Amino acid sequence: MKNYLVMLALLFGAMFTVGCDKDPQEPDTPVGEKPVVAVEAGEVTETTFTFTIVSSVPGDYAYYVSKKADNSDRPTINDWFTPETSGAVEGSVEVTITDLVDNTDYELFVVVRSAVGDVMSDVKKQSFTTLNDGQYDVIEVVSTSYNTIVFNINLEGNYLFYPVAQEELDYYGATAEEYVVMYGIYANGFRSYEWIDGEYYEGNAMHVKPGREYTIIAVNVDNGMDKNVIGEFHSVQCTTPSKPQSEEASVAVTLSNITSTTVTIALEPNANVASYYVYVRDKSWVDTIIAGYGEEMLAQLILYPSSGSWYFTAAAEETWTGLLPNTENVVMVYLTDTAGAVALSMETFTTAGASGPAAEVDAELKAAEVDGHKTLELFVSTDCAASVKYAFNTTADVNIERNKGLSDASIAASFGADFDEAQMRDVNSVGVKIALEDLWPEVEYTAIVLVKTAEQVETVKTLTFTTESLPIPARVESDLFTSLIGEWTVSYDFIDYTAQNSRIEDAVVTIAAGVDDKTNADYRAQNRLVILNWPFQPDYEKNPIATYTPQFLMESSSYWRDNPALAYRDYGPKVFLEIAEGDKVTMPTAKNMYFYNWDANGYLLNFYGCDYANKMTAPAPFPVEVKDGGDTIVIGAYQSGEEFGYGLYRPSVFRNNQDAWCVATSDIILKRVK
Repeated sequence: MKNYLVMLALLFGAMFTVGCDKDPQEPDTPVGEKPVVAVEAGEVTETTFTFTIVSSVPGDYAYYVSKKADNSDRPTINDWFTPETSGAVEGSVEVTITDLVDNTDYELFVVVRSAVGDVMSDVKKQSFTTLNDGQYDVIEVVSTSYNTIVFNINLEGNYLFYPVAQEELDYYGATAEEYVVMYGIYANGFRSYEWIDGEYYEGNAMHVKPGREYTIIAVNVDNGMDKNVIGEFHSVQCTTPSKPQSEEASVAVTLSNITSTTVTIALEPNANVASYYVYVRDKSWVDTIIAGYGEEMLAQLILYPSSGSWYFTAAAEETWTGLLPNTENVVMVYLTDTAGAVALSMETFTTAGASGPAAEVDAELKAAEVDGHKTLELFVSTDCAASVKYAFNTTADVNIERNKGLSDASIAASFGADFDEAQMRDVNSVGVKIALEDLWPEVEYTAIVLVKTAEQVETVKTLTFTTESLPIPARVESDLFTSLIGEWTVSYDFIDYTAQNSRIEDAVVTIAAGVDDKTNADYRAQNRLVILNWPFQPDYEKNPIATYTPQFLMESSSYWRDNPALAYRDYGPKVFLEIAEGDKVTMPTAKNMYFYNWDANGYLLNFYGCDYANKMTAPAPFPVEVKDGGDTIVIGAYQSGEEFGYGLYRPSVFRNNQDAWCVATSDIILKRVK
């Protein structure tokens, strides 16, 4: 509970006059008469309410009107005296309120301030309900309580809806419209909803917390799998009331045995306590929550199922662990009394400084026994780790962060992956081995391992290793290595990144041996040709993607200039044809095969297979047929066996290895231009 300290300064003055009388010309200070006020209800319509104010003395009236369902605090009486909600009264005055909502319960509050002496009347309250205009509001809030919102949605057809707290929108950095498209619940037709905290609606957990602002939003969608928005968004806001605050219940807290990471907490509730939760967190976190969201949010975080808080109905004594050394912490007790009212109390303490040693860490980074050109193995073993993070990337990318002034420990802390529960068990005994896959040949990589003890004493290990060269297959001799070189048009149907059907029609590409002497030699050694300028987006004609060569990348940035292997990895857009004995042609793909990686937006694009219907991906080798005397190339689908789950895969471009940017839905046809 917030503590309010009211300081009253009383000034006592004694005034004595000696030898003089009061000036007979000085008038007495007028003393006003307290108005006696009555409010008489008049005509009510769908959007207006007329009432009469009767006052025993002349003065100024003011009023405040609100919906009964509105649980927000009323402004102070002085704030009622606005040009829109006040006026003069002498005897009586008729007032009309406009712009009301139909079929809604309202509360009207009226006060009169006397013209002489500014004496305020008692506040008069008048309730009224506007008439029903016979029209349905799309969303109607029927009632709210601290854990329930009852509302109606009057939409025909299919729609998405969701009651979402403002704090959740702030957390996701989303508007209510964006949120309902991402997380909305699918429904159909006119329905009434009773949204009760802790219960479920068709498998969806419902959340309603006290003292929170909610937006209920709905939008019509089609009935397809992707639920595309087809109508306008509708929304209303409401605020849940806060729980009443307990004044009689309390829990006595006694702290003992404070170490660098633990504290023993003894708890003694009085007879008015029904139950209580206990939670311990660092004070900086507590202060941030209160400053940003208030104590209501803090209470809800304590109650959250995964918070780790203790729950008791009687006296208890337990030890809280996992604290940080030399840190100011807060013990929070959130109680419910026997009448259902609540209270939050807090007690601060500081942990002792760290005293233990750092962890001994054994770590190794090496090539995997199989596919060492694209897979490395990281091994980590220690003796007393409480947490382990590891960051892994090319040394070139790690150096970017180092050049920003970040230490290796900071890089691991900011970008590293945490060991899970099973890995933490193993790392302190047999050790943990991690396969780092889909890497590029002949590139130096860096792994940074950050190990912390329970007292947060850090040990950092930094390891580097260069992947092996790409294995060289048996050389294939074929006329196709020269006859396919030239300009071609490409046509195919695809699904774009917005899940819309689209088509590439007669886009021009180049089939080449390579883009320089190095790629000419490297690709021939792999029995490959490269296809440049590969089209993959709906607006390819208006906004074609330029092909940036390795040379261009190295000239444009020291990142590639200092790391030429990465320039040959990142240039493009590019795909490949691979020629085997008997003129058998395939389009090879791999999850380490960069389509291109030079975009200023930081998008990495990869090229591999997608079974869109079953939402599966795989590095599929696509069958290629050369027809019409070598003037037509057809790239088909790959029907996998057990290796890729028996899926039907087509060539696809993925952004950052997760977003399907372009998924072919037909055979890809190339026609020779020259």
